[in-house]
Amino acid sequence: MRPGERPGRDLALDVRKARVRLDRPAVERGLRQLRPILDRQLKPGTRVVSHDYEIPGWVPDKVEMVKGDFIHDHKVLLFEIR
Repeated sequence: MRPGERPGRDLALDVRKARVRLDRPAVERGLRQLRPILDRQLKPGTRVVSHDYEIPGWVPDKVEMVKGDFIHDHKVLLFEIR
C-alpha cells in the first residue's frame, strides 16, 4: 500500500446494479480493498462468486473444487450477502 492509501476508499466503483463475479486472479490486497465496497453496496440475497480466492472476513456459503489441468485444480467460492 502506498502512503496515504486507505483500503476501500481509493476504488470508485458502483456495483449495486451489477452481477458481481470475482473470477480473475486478484491479490489479497485488492480483495481487502473491494470488500468494504461490496459490504456497503450489495443488497441481502446478492450472490458473489470468487475463483480461487477467499474474501477476507467473509465465510463462504459453499466451496467447490473443480478439476483443472495438470498445474492445479480450481476452488470456486459462493458467498451470499445477508
